[in-house]
Amino acid sequence: MTAIFLSSAVWRTIRKAIRTSPVSHVAVAYFGRGGSRRLPLERGSILVVDASELAVKSGQTCPAELLKLYRRGVQIYSREFLHAKVFVAGKTAFVGSANVSSHSENVLMEAMVATSDHRVVAESRRFVLGLRDIPLGPESLSDLAKMYRPPANPAGGTPRNRRGGMPRLKLVSFEDREVTTAEQKDLTRTRRAYGRPTRGHVLLDIAWDRAFPAHRGEAVVLVVKEQVGPPLVYPPGLVVSAEGKRKSASGCVPVLIEHPSTDPITLASFLRKLGGPMSQRLKRRDGPLSQSMAHRIHEIFREVAVR
Repeated sequence: MTAIFLSSAVWRTIRKAIRTSPVSHVAVAYFGRGGSRRLPLERGSILVVDASELAVKSGQTCPAELLKLYRRGVQIYSREFLHAKVFVAGKTAFVGSANVSSHSENVLMEAMVATSDHRVVAESRRFVLGLRDIPLGPESLSDLAKMYRPPANPAGGTPRNRRGGMPRLKLVSFEDREVTTAEQKDLTRTRRAYGRPTRGHVLLDIAWDRAFPAHRGEAVVLVVKEQVGPPLVYPPGLVVSAEGKRKSASGCVPVLIEHPSTDPITLASFLRKLGGPMSQRLKRRDGPLSQSMAHRIHEIFREVAVR
């Protein structure tokens, strides 16, 4: 490997490199809760973060996590206004966008370049070492820990209808059945309220018999167990109507999901494309999917659409 671009499994790749390297050198702006597990640095490693009062009081850097690494034998330094994200593990350097946080691993779209070019690795390590000033000890880290306040929007959670970004993808399983006449009327009435979908999209309607597990504006990938034939997986789409706990006159929850007009694929084919550990995790339960799994699912349906 000379250089590769990472846009999925960023943190899994960095962690693997850190765990297989005896000593690592890292300069990363922010270090949130759970950081000592997310970045399992070994004794003798060097970590430079922004542990200024502003970063700590805003919840961007968690001194308690730094203290855990200190007790593990990691040298900790603080550099105010640091914005770089540079990870050097053995003969590999990672340079990109990721801070050490749950938000970075589970929500945000990160990108990294990983390289084994010896000159780049050496320069990256030199950069980190050049940021060292006075090392933080247990007393200074303990004092900073008293100033720490959790972030207003905790890592891992996102506003339901935040602007400018795609909501987190959820897996929803549904067993197809015959709808009653009253349920069909409710579905038709709901469809009419939203008109026809835009070109290139399809409105999928479901008569849900309980509170739907996703709200309007959230993204879902629907697995449907058909009455006849194999289970199907529909392309990821956005919920445009879901009445939640307030059921309709028929007793069902009319749900509309707008998704690209790409045809669904069989569950067996989908799991083969997903492959390995991801397919096993997907079988376990419905609910929110990891960023890496969601990225792979979008890739699968983009590939299907091209054919």
